[in-house]
Amino acid sequence: MVGHEFVWRHIGWTKGMPIWMPADPEDIDAYFEVVDRPRPEWECLWILEEDLDIMRVEKFDA
Repeated sequence: MVGHEFVWRHIGWTKGMPIWMPADPEDIDAYFEVVDRPRPEWECLWILEEDLDIMRVEKFDA
């Protein structure tokens, strides 16, 4: 099993708040598994800073 650390990339601003996105697109699905929320069906997913409570998570591959 291998642990995985998300790398976040600042991609812009909205209403004065920074917008962040995982640098690796595969991390987007893993992020929503960790926060236990369904992933929106957007082409480009933006994560606001308030959602960055989970900066490091462990993703395990069998």
